[in-house]
Amino acid sequence: MHWVDKMKAELETAIEACKKGGAVLEKFFNHPKTEFIDKGLGNIVSQADLESEKIILNILKKRFPDYAFYSEEAKFSKNQSDKLWVIDPLDGTSNFSIGIPHFGISIALLKSNQISLGAIYQPTMNLLGYAERGKKPVFNRPAPTPKEEKPNKQTISIVAGYASTELQSQVTAGLSGQVKRILTQWAPSLDYLLLSMGKIDSIISLKSESEDQIAGLLIAQEAGNIIRTVNGKDFELKNFSELLPILIVSRNEKTFEEIRELVKEYL
Repeated sequence: MHWVDKMKAELETAIEACKKGGAVLEKFFNHPKTEFIDKGLGNIVSQADLESEKIILNILKKRFPDYAFYSEEAKFSKNQSDKLWVIDPLDGTSNFSIGIPHFGISIALLKSNQISLGAIYQPTMNLLGYAERGKKPVFNRPAPTPKEEKPNKQTISIVAGYASTELQSQVTAGLSGQVKRILTQWAPSLDYLLLSMGKIDSIISLKSESEDQIAGLLIAQEAGNIIRTVNGKDFELKNFSELLPILIVSRNEKTFEEIRELVKEYL
């Protein structure tokens, strides 16, 4: 298979897997017999996670049997490869468990530790966003052109790992009254779609899990957003890790500096 055809097949496969996993989630959503298990620190898993993961992995392994994968529930595959699928089969399980229709699926492909493509799907709204490295992201509905905001008018999202709740509280307190709105929506992948579509201004990621952000990081970057550590250095994924460092993802230099100035004493 020619490398261009293979790249096209990889993206089409990721999109198909997102949509078929999404169909599974819709089947279980708000079903009275769907069971949930608390794994600790508020980390919940359900039959929906597992069934979505199963169908996604079946599709990916059938099309690309030599590729490795990391998925939230299954963890690392036994085989090793410089091509790694990173999957969150249900991002927003806490929302899902209490009947809030704000959840999605995130699939990314890493090649030699570089993010090659990312796809995110929100099934209840049929919202799809995806990108390949070096190409502008595509959304299945129009994305508005971001407007410049005045200082202290940013809408931001805070994404926190399960072990970062104290840090999240400090950052939230520091931002309170300084920005237009602070979102904590329990579904990071969808926050990256909102940022990439120009609907919010910045994301602060506090040592959070990789699988629900890697696809979003690529989509946000290719949409023109900047991704930096709190010391102002551009972030580039060099080695896959289950947790990301503290990051600020923002529309431009101005919005990045505004947020960094407000939170740097806590980070």
